[in-house]
Amino acid sequence: MTWRDRLQQGTFRGVRFFTEQASGQAGRRVAVHEYPQQDVYFAEDLGKKAESERLTLFVAGQDYDLARNQLMQALNKPGAGKLVHPYLGTLMIQVTDYDWTISTQRGGYCQFTVQYVRAGALSFPVSISSASVLAKAIDQASQTVQADFAKMFSVDKNASFVEDAARDLLQQGATLLSHLNGQMMGLLTPLSQVGSKVADKIDDFVGKLDDYLTNPEALAKGVSEVVSTVFDDMDDMKAVLSGYQETLDTFATDLTKQVNTVTMTFNRQQEALNKAALNTLFTANATLSMAQAMVTQTGLFTTLNEARKTRDLVLAQIDDLIEVGTDQAYEAWADVQTAIMKRIDELEPNLATEATTQLEQSVPALVMAYNLYGDARRELEFIRRNGLPNPCSVPAGVDLEVLK
Repeated sequence: MTWRDRLQQGTFRGVRFFTEQASGQAGRRVAVHEYPQQDVYFAEDLGKKAESERLTLFVAGQDYDLARNQLMQALNKPGAGKLVHPYLGTLMIQVTDYDWTISTQRGGYCQFTVQYVRAGALSFPVSISSASVLAKAIDQASQTVQADFAKMFSVDKNASFVEDAARDLLQQGATLLSHLNGQMMGLLTPLSQVGSKVADKIDDFVGKLDDYLTNPEALAKGVSEVVSTVFDDMDDMKAVLSGYQETLDTFATDLTKQVNTVTMTFNRQQEALNKAALNTLFTANATLSMAQAMVTQTGLFTTLNEARKTRDLVLAQIDDLIEVGTDQAYEAWADVQTAIMKRIDELEPNLATEATTQLEQSVPALVMAYNLYGDARRELEFIRRNGLPNPCSVPAGVDLEVLK
């Protein structure tokens, strides 16, 4: 049986027609994300395009006018209809438009060009929140980061100084986390036990260092847990940004620096690889914790400027992590970047804008909060935003940051 034998008589909603030619187009919906002041871009696949097709058909003969009218009625009916396509078989289609041409020179002839899309299945778009998309991307990136670290880090069959160097760097990380936790405990109420629980988590991490050093998978998981615990405890935007910046200053300054290991001994090479792996591990987990804050702490951002500043800082750091990462890490981090941009876009309409004001006469912060917002309970927010050393006396004649 040849293709000619498989041709079918064309009909639409039961009305017969003859065919001259058919064509169509299909593809993928791709959104290209290009970033200001960057040479890189990201192409995001948004799914399959609706298949758009075109069919050129005609009716002819002594009663062509009756067939023409029947076909016009069928094409004008609302909703999807069954098309027996001479070449493609039976389809459910939705006609978008058509045109026709009548000719009497052929003894009665009317040609139609019909544009349609395949009806597909009746469904409604699933609304997926930007927070859930970001959370999923963070989880995938975290798994990739831990797997890549385990492949790179090792102290087995190396000189003792290789293990000592790794332990020192981990101790440095624990000290930094203790410092950040200590800053936050100063902001907690006396009845809160959260700060002490975080301190216990850090102490537990330090106590397991000897075991962690010989088990890279457990070490990667341990660092992930202790870093996320410290950052999850922060509920003040300035403290979060300050802690993140301190982490970057400690571990990310040499992240993309190329180290020439050609002239190094085997032990020195592994020492350098371990340092790079640990720097990447701490930087990556702090960055993921910042991204996680955008998911779980909906009140973390008060102003549009805070949200955009945090977004830009995290996206820039992810660029560095992509540069030193594997192909798998590239895909995971790119997903996080895309999800962060969508998350901030979703949050922005509900964020306040910043402005400055000056007092002619000093007043307590409590009074200032009531005068500004009609809510004296926002006193602490006003104090933190302006770093006031004496809440009983807001200084006059200086710029004060307020929200609109």
